[in-house]
Amino acid sequence: MAVRTNLLGRLCLGLLFLGFVTPSCGPTGSDDDDDAADDDDTADDDDDAADDDDDSAGDSWAALRSAIDGSALDEVTLLIGTAEGILFSYSRGESAPDKVYPLASASKWLSAITLLTLVEDGVLDLDESFQQHLPWWTGQAGDPRLDITLEQLLSFTSGFSGGIDGVPCVEDGATTLSACAAVIHDDFHEFAPGTAFYYGPSHLQMAGAAASAATGQRFHRIWRDQVADSLGLPVTAAYAVPSLENPRVAGGATASGEDYAGVLTALLAGELLGAEMMSLMATDHTSKGVVFEEAPPLATSAASWHYGLGCWRECGSESYGAECDEPGVLSSPGLFGFYPWWDQARGFWGVLATQSDSGAALTVPLGQQWAELAAAALEE
Repeated sequence: MAVRTNLLGRLCLGLLFLGFVTPSCGPTGSDDDDDAADDDDTADDDDDAADDDDDSAGDSWAALRSAIDGSALDEVTLLIGTAEGILFSYSRGESAPDKVYPLASASKWLSAITLLTLVEDGVLDLDESFQQHLPWWTGQAGDPRLDITLEQLLSFTSGFSGGIDGVPCVEDGATTLSACAAVIHDDFHEFAPGTAFYYGPSHLQMAGAAASAATGQRFHRIWRDQVADSLGLPVTAAYAVPSLENPRVAGGATASGEDYAGVLTALLAGELLGAEMMSLMATDHTSKGVVFEEAPPLATSAASWHYGLGCWRECGSESYGAECDEPGVLSSPGLFGFYPWWDQARGFWGVLATQSDSGAALTVPLGQQWAELAAAALEE
């Protein structure tokens, strides 16, 4: 069975590499196709509520479905849920809950969760030095890289630079994760650790290399062992772009909307991380004088977002104020439009799954609007 699963996984990933964005394939951990999340909703055929009351006058989700149908997205799936699971599922166009999409930066949250499980297992430490895991790491006295911690890598404050398209080795499927991380170590350290936020692939590529060295496993296998397999996610929930040997840890994952929904459900239910690690993940790690050297426009235009560990702390204020420190929305928008979030205060999560040329600039505002409609529906 292991051989069959491996071969099927390679076939699915091969289809992805050839440009086919396919529904999930292959066996899941439970080998069960009958769960409530495994539906093929379209704009004309949805079963998004537990009581299947789509045609009733009192349907609390009608306004949300109408908003989705009236949006500029021709293809999209929206999932809403809590720690109990999926409560709303609706798809438009060629999308479906199990359709696999490139996650781009939505990968970051999954990567951080995976790495934090290793911390809880004692394999990694948030405050440890990296010489014990990566033999090429500097040992020279006075080198600021000696002070870098895993916590700083996960909060993008380690001092490494290199923008979204500025680190060529993360796009090189012919190299290895460790070799790419060594290049980043040598060529991309620019700021004193803990002083600057720099949004890009360098930090998580380094953290992924340390995790692989500590476990002796590819990062994809770590993700499967620590998270995906326990949730029964299909083989297409993967870290294999540009390759299994050198996955883009910050942006190379693929998954469906319902795959990501499974992770958020388990996260809220306390099944992936303990309370202390959950709190640390959600805490602002970019306050206290950290300078935002590089951040995407969504985080800085007419808003003031800060960063936790692998996820954004959204705040709608024009400047960062005390209200932004309250438990709010955590999210991890992707370049191609995939947008997962968790509304901590109101106790529900959402996954907007799509692939759009307009990207997160379109899907984040839509997702925020749809979250308000979802909150209203949940209150009824």
